[in-house]
Amino acid sequence: MLITPLLLIALAATVSPPVTIQDASQTPKGWVAIDQPNTDTGWRCANYSRQEWAVAGDLQHGIQVTPHKQTQQITLELTDGTLVGTNHGEFGGAIQWIGRNSPSQVIAPSAHPVAMTTRGSDVFVATGLAHMTLNTGNIIKLHHTKDGSWQTSKVMDLGEAPNAGVRIDDNTWVLLTTNGVTKIDLAKLTKEQIYRNSNWWKLYGNSIQQLGNSWIIGARRAVIRLTPNSNSYAEKWLVPDTCRNLSGPSCDCKE
Repeated sequence: MLITPLLLIALAATVSPPVTIQDASQTPKGWVAIDQPNTDTGWRCANYSRQEWAVAGDLQHGIQVTPHKQTQQITLELTDGTLVGTNHGEFGGAIQWIGRNSPSQVIAPSAHPVAMTTRGSDVFVATGLAHMTLNTGNIIKLHHTKDGSWQTSKVMDLGEAPNAGVRIDDNTWVLLTTNGVTKIDLAKLTKEQIYRNSNWWKLYGNSIQQLGNSWIIGARRAVIRLTPNSNSYAEKWLVPDTCRNLSGPSCDCKE
C-alpha cells in the first residue's frame, strides 16, 4: 500500500548530532554503512522506523544530514514575484502565483507540486501523488506571458510520483521518485531512470544531493548512498552506530 509522505505526522528521529558527509567513499564518525534489508521483516521495520533523515548541501561544503521535518509547501522566487506550491496529498494541492505588482492567482488548481526549477524564462514543476494504489507523476511547464497570465502545459509523464529534486547543471534536473532516481534533460525534455529499487516506497525518500559521482538520499530509517558500480550503482545505507539493527515487534534500535 502506498501512502503519501506529505500526510504523515513528522516522526521524532532518535537524537543524534547532525553530521556532514564530505566524501562518498567514507562513513561519517558515529555512523555505519549497512546493506539494505533482505527479508520482508527487515523492510517492515525500515518502514516503521522512527528515524527519518534529510540531506542538503553541495560538493564544496559537504552534505549535511539532519532529522527530517515534514513540509507541505515549496516556493520559488522569481524577479517579479513568488510561486508557491502547496501539497496536501490526497486532500489536494495547487500552485499559486503571488506577484509583486499584480494580483495573486492560482495557476494550477489541482497539482501536487514537489519540486520546482527554472530554465530560461520557463518554470518546470515536478508534481505527483503516491497514495494507496495510486502512484503518478508529471512535469508541468509554466510560462509567464507579457500580459501577466500564466501558460501551463504538461511536458512529461514520470511514470511514478516524485519526492524531491536537485538541479545538476543548466540542462539536468535529477528527481528522487517513489522507487528510484530519474535524470531529466530539460532542453530535450527526455528522462532516464538511472537507478531503481522497488522497495523504496516504504522509505518515503525526501531529499537527494550529488556528491562527486555518487548520490546521497534522505529517507526513513537511513541515509541512502548510491556509488557507481559498472553500469549502475551500489546501494548502501548509512545509519547511526547505535541503530545498526531494528528488532522486536516495535522494531527498536539495537547496536
